[in-house]
Amino acid sequence: MKQIDRYLRAIKFFLPKPQQNDILAEISEDIHSQIDDLEAERGRKLNDAEIAAVLKKRGSPNLVAGAYLPQKYLIGPAWYPLYRWILTLVILLVQVPLFVTVIGPMNVLNSTAILPALFQTLGEFLQAALVAFAWITGIFALMERPDLFTFRRGKRDEPRTSITDLVNALSWIPLWIYLVRWIPRFNFGGVHLVLAPIWQTLFWPVLALAIAAAALRVFSFLSPTHAKFHRLARLAVDGFALLAIGLLFTTSNWVHVAAPNLTAATEQAASRWGNLTAAVFLMTVVVMIALATIRDWRGLPKNIQNRGKLPPDLRQGTIVE
Repeated sequence: MKQIDRYLRAIKFFLPKPQQNDILAEISEDIHSQIDDLEAERGRKLNDAEIAAVLKKRGSPNLVAGAYLPQKYLIGPAWYPLYRWILTLVILLVQVPLFVTVIGPMNVLNSTAILPALFQTLGEFLQAALVAFAWITGIFALMERPDLFTFRRGKRDEPRTSITDLVNALSWIPLWIYLVRWIPRFNFGGVHLVLAPIWQTLFWPVLALAIAAAALRVFSFLSPTHAKFHRLARLAVDGFALLAIGLLFTTSNWVHVAAPNLTAATEQAASRWGNLTAAVFLMTVVVMIALATIRDWRGLPKNIQNRGKLPPDLRQGTIVE
């Protein structure tokens, strides 16, 4: 049956080579079984038009092949609800009010014509929203692919070292020094964003934590065979990171916004939205650290997870002699 052969060859084009023969054998058997049933029902051989109708009903070759392939997502179902929540929070609940109540009025005050100022505000908002969308999507896409740029350098049950994780850990050190120590005051077109004193108070503890995390990543990359030590050390670092963020949450004032042409009420509103953005960022970091902590805890051997727990007979109040 040349039609079936052509149909199977078309499906083969979309299949990965290692599974081609097995998948094609299964599809071919299913098609021939369906044709045999129809021929038995009608008491005669199917003609070419009827066979073509059977193949058309099964679907185009690319769709049939896709049903046998693993589903691929940029952001999978596990991360998508959190991704959508953060994206909505940042763009709709932070950026939109910020541009409506602060940046828009400031552009109007600094312009001689209202309409160009409004178009300027719209353009700046679209640019800011696009940047936020790109960064948030990129971060979650990397989280969806923890094995990206990964080298396995040990037994299969040992943790794998990712270049992405290594570069990320090392980049936090200069970024933290640059943002908090070198330029704690940022200027955006006449709008000044000033970091609150709490950042300077926690500068050295957070820097020490970043150095410890980077050193752990480097050690994990160079010596990936100490699985238990790596996970225990990561749990300790994550615990101290959550403690540092907890200290940040002892205040609700993380940034202050000021501009020469803004009234005191507008500056307070801008600072409020700036602190809301900082709170969203910190909560996102908390969620990511908590998920990493759970993952590392589950990866520990059972004898460490159960250390300190009473045996089942003692928990039930009985003693087995």
